[in-house]
Amino acid sequence: MIKFSCPECGHGMKVPDEAAGKRGKCKKCGETVQVPKSQKAEIITQPPPMDFDEAPLPSRRRKRPTHREASPVSVEIHQEKPVTNSLGIAALVLGIIALLLCWIPFINLITALPLGGIGLILSLIGLVMAITRKGTGIGYPIAAGTLNFIAVLVPIIMTAFFTAAAGTAVSAIDEAGKEIERRESERNKPLTTNADGEATEETEVTDTTEEPNTEPASPWDNASAIYDGELVKVEITGAKIGKVDLKTFSGESTSEDDFLIFTINITNKQEAKKMDFRGWKAETFDDRAATLEDEHSNQYHGARFSSASRVQGQAAYESIYPQKSVGDVLPFEVPVDAAKELRLKLPAAAYGEEGQIHLIYDAGEVER
Repeated sequence: MIKFSCPECGHGMKVPDEAAGKRGKCKKCGETVQVPKSQKAEIITQPPPMDFDEAPLPSRRRKRPTHREASPVSVEIHQEKPVTNSLGIAALVLGIIALLLCWIPFINLITALPLGGIGLILSLIGLVMAITRKGTGIGYPIAAGTLNFIAVLVPIIMTAFFTAAAGTAVSAIDEAGKEIERRESERNKPLTTNADGEATEETEVTDTTEEPNTEPASPWDNASAIYDGELVKVEITGAKIGKVDLKTFSGESTSEDDFLIFTINITNKQEAKKMDFRGWKAETFDDRAATLEDEHSNQYHGARFSSASRVQGQAAYESIYPQKSVGDVLPFEVPVDAAKELRLKLPAAAYGEEGQIHLIYDAGEVER
């Protein structure tokens, strides 16, 4: 076999030995080539010298394509604008801020509520725009809308809760105040005995007829030196101005100053129930202490002595059995000379009832 290469294109070829010296066409470039005679030549870069007897082969030039300059073509490039999520991002930022502030009572009304409302509007607009863009960037407005909705809802719920709680508290306070007033009214209602010797309680009467305004009757109008009630009978048995007899650890003594001294008798009128009587002595911050005034509204303080001294005959804590009586001694400041009526109020709380016993004693009957 003879191996050689095409002098035009360099394509390698193999032919039988019998083809030595013959001409043929290259399978690659189509040029006519002559097979070399030497068997040792494998690659021939130049054609072998031709004999002068042989006519030279007509040279053929390879037609090379002519390059024409292309005419300029204008190409319009359409570049899509990047999709922005500015509304969704802004709404998301507002939602985060509003969500942090919505848990603070009262402050959330002026911070979280308006911020959440604005963020909710922006998120709705961003959601509509994302839908028109076939869902591009829809995650931002959805997340922002959720946060802003929670930030708006929490202040509304908290405000409703606190409003309801405040209303309940106000109602409870109002009811408690009315109950206190009712109990105070019951505790202070006047208890007197009328001219027929019957116990009376001053009550408020509502009349629908139109009458001229008149001042209410005074509880002292029916008062006397005796109160004869359903449960108890209280009577002023005497009054004098003088020294108060005291009992101390060292023995008996008397007060340095003169006082108005009332002697009181209280009787348990019940048939089968005993009564606990705590007395009407003057004590600090005690709603059971007796009070004294005159018709001129002069107030007279009850006499107070040291804890080591006790007024002789004064009740401290007594049990009054049915149909039995105990006494009490009540010293007060000496009244003014112009006083005609000495008005003594004795709280019924001293024996476990409600109201105020009103007793009047004639100042002219006081022993001096």
